[in-house]
Amino acid sequence: MPNTSQTVTFGIEDLTPAAQRSLALDSDKNEEVYGESKSSFAPNEIAYLKFLSSSDSNYTPLSSAGTIKTIGTDIPYEITEDVEFVNSTTGSLSYIPSSAVTWEWLGNDGGTPLFYDLTAAVSEAVVGILQCTYNTLGDRLSLSHTEAIDVLAVINQNDTNTSLTVSFEDDEEDDVTPEAYTITVLDLCSDQPVANAEVYLDGVSKGETNSNGIVNLGDLIPGTSYDLKVIKDDYVDSDVDPLNNDSFTVPTSSS
Repeated sequence: MPNTSQTVTFGIEDLTPAAQRSLALDSDKNEEVYGESKSSFAPNEIAYLKFLSSSDSNYTPLSSAGTIKTIGTDIPYEITEDVEFVNSTTGSLSYIPSSAVTWEWLGNDGGTPLFYDLTAAVSEAVVGILQCTYNTLGDRLSLSHTEAIDVLAVINQNDTNTSLTVSFEDDEEDDVTPEAYTITVLDLCSDQPVANAEVYLDGVSKGETNSNGIVNLGDLIPGTSYDLKVIKDDYVDSDVDPLNNDSFTVPTSSS
């Protein structure tokens, strides 16, 4: 019988992990500049962002309002992530390490891993989770706007968009109007007004109470706490007596 043959074509599975990208607030830079890890910003303040990508191709920063631009490249950012080994000898990191990787198995021990590019590899197949910590290089961006508005920041890379919404908000304290405030000093036992008692606000004398025990403290900011001290001969100074009368908070309209 003549030999017969058939050609079968096999497709090679692409084992290259999909590119990982993230756009987030750069907490360390915001804390360095503002003294706190901010989640929102005042108009005209700069919001610092970080963009991490496992792809080294160029990108375009875009925003729905305001101005966004790249201000730093190849900045080390620390990553901690869990790498899954699904009954396999390899797992994928999200980003290429720029430093040594420290690691710990959570559960099953797959032995000492080797790291190259985005791959973590062990000698035998394991079902396990490898917690890895390392630095990766990313870019720092600035975003600013002159109005109180939510701004959508977008990074377009290889026709893929990564986005983050950043809030620019007016400082609520800027909208609070100081109000004229008086205080009345009463005798604890008789509940009668105490005249000629000297009153101090945050260490500054505001004068003496009148015949009705009242003294004008000036314009104070609602919602703000102030230190108070009242002194008069034959009375115990208010900052050393056992009563809770050495500070107060100016009520707001909603209080």
